[in-house]
Amino acid sequence: MPLRLHTLQGKASLSATYNRDEMSGYGFAPGSAAVQANKLAGQNATLRLNQKISDDDLYLLHVKESDSPYQLHVESNVMVQEEAALVLHADVTGAKNIKPKLAIQVSAPDGQSIPYHFTNDKLAFDAPLEHVGAREGMYNVVVHSHSMVNGLEVKRSVRLPFVHQRESASVNTYSLSEQTAKHVTANVSLNVSQEGRYGVVATLMGYRDGKQIALATSEAAQDFSTSETLPIRFTLPKGATGPYQVNILELKDQTRLQRFVQNELVTQ
Repeated sequence: MPLRLHTLQGKASLSATYNRDEMSGYGFAPGSAAVQANKLAGQNATLRLNQKISDDDLYLLHVKESDSPYQLHVESNVMVQEEAALVLHADVTGAKNIKPKLAIQVSAPDGQSIPYHFTNDKLAFDAPLEHVGAREGMYNVVVHSHSMVNGLEVKRSVRLPFVHQRESASVNTYSLSEQTAKHVTANVSLNVSQEGRYGVVATLMGYRDGKQIALATSEAAQDFSTSETLPIRFTLPKGATGPYQVNILELKDQTRLQRFVQNELVTQ
């Protein structure tokens, strides 16, 4: 759809356009277009479409107000565990003690609309989420806010992606096999409920100059069909001594693109 933007003096002020595929990738509705207007400070301008518009056509115009004191601020989870609600808190900065009215849309990675109910900052889904991990893409939440501030109507919108997770593996225990002056190998035991490729990021804790510190961080991955151990080799700095402990920073399901953050010391 061709767009034209002119000042009242007839000067064209359109400097860039973005196609519909690009706009869809940024979370806008199908059929959206974008324009960038330059040097319009303090001027009135007219936006025109070079085609006829039906009387019942509805168009939504988003305007990016870079210098506006009112911004929609949203806090939410980036990962949602199976059968859990999405915690979502929204307010408009610059509008103190004014709670905005919200309209929320949730869509699956394939674009399908997801029914939900929203109560006390918790967005609960009316049916189980089918897509697990980010392999097929992420779920999206689009939040539209409407506020009245000193008689001024303030509308804002934001798009938030999240990943639906289902636990497919967990860390159990570990044992130390190779222990030399240069290397330590930890065999980390994984409880695997779904076949796939799993990786672990871990830090080896030990002593240097009499103080307990993080000596090295390493990552390893392999294919699992059942529960078994994953060897992780650490390279020691000079002067490092034991006893050693393993701190699991992250467990990754590389098949379904899931991250299980642990950041905890595991027992031998």
